[in-house]
Amino acid sequence: MKPKIDVVFPDIKSASLIVAEVEKIKLSRHRRRMELLLSNNVQEDILTRFEEELKRQYRLNSVLVHEAEKNADFEQERNVMYVTRKSSGKSQETETLGKAKVTDVIYGSAIRSELTPIKQIREDSGRVCLCGEVFGIETKDITSKKTGKSFHLVLFDVTDRSDSISCQMFIEADEKGDTAYSEVKSRLKVGKHVVVRGKAQYNDYARETIVMANGICETEPPPARFDDAEEKRVELHLHTQMSAMDGVSSAKELISRATEWGHKAIAITDH
Repeated sequence: MKPKIDVVFPDIKSASLIVAEVEKIKLSRHRRRMELLLSNNVQEDILTRFEEELKRQYRLNSVLVHEAEKNADFEQERNVMYVTRKSSGKSQETETLGKAKVTDVIYGSAIRSELTPIKQIREDSGRVCLCGEVFGIETKDITSKKTGKSFHLVLFDVTDRSDSISCQMFIEADEKGDTAYSEVKSRLKVGKHVVVRGKAQYNDYARETIVMANGICETEPPPARFDDAEEKRVELHLHTQMSAMDGVSSAKELISRATEWGHKAIAITDH
């Protein structure tokens, strides 16, 4: 007998609204991602609320809930709970995204290599180039116990909206390095879109695959989404931040987006 969802996640309020059992759980530590397979179908708005609560509670980058009746691919796997830590070593077809349009260099030199989707970066990927939005930055000064040399350590997280990865960079604490470090600190900001070049490797301290960066460039953000349908839909179910745990956008933001997409009306259904 499989556990009920409110037993597995007693701290998630919306779990009590879901009548289903947990068939499987996939956890990826280095991607900070969770996937669930439930025994029954769940109402869409409750499912969305449940995923958002899981993300906040466990500080995940992404949560994806599958329903058994709708997802045959997930169901074909063995019925076990497991944690994905390292790549299986099996060859996979590599997807590239072309080259990013570099607008300025933050560290190193201009990056003109082919980009790799973050979701395809593994510890054995070697030299990679990735592109995405910075959503976390940390800096610190460290000294090597072996050599006694001092370094500036820059850690930052990048997402391309399909996956996320952490990047690290060591800059020597000398006259030249201090200048470069000051430049990186002043220009590498949360929300900025960057291209990163470096070597993918497994980090024993972080216990995940990271990219040891040796180059960072600024790039233009991706184009905004638009609705190119000839007949525009009217969304009849929208929540603003006035619906606790269900929405994060303001009414003004939702109306502005509907106007940009050419929608003639929307329905806000706050509770």
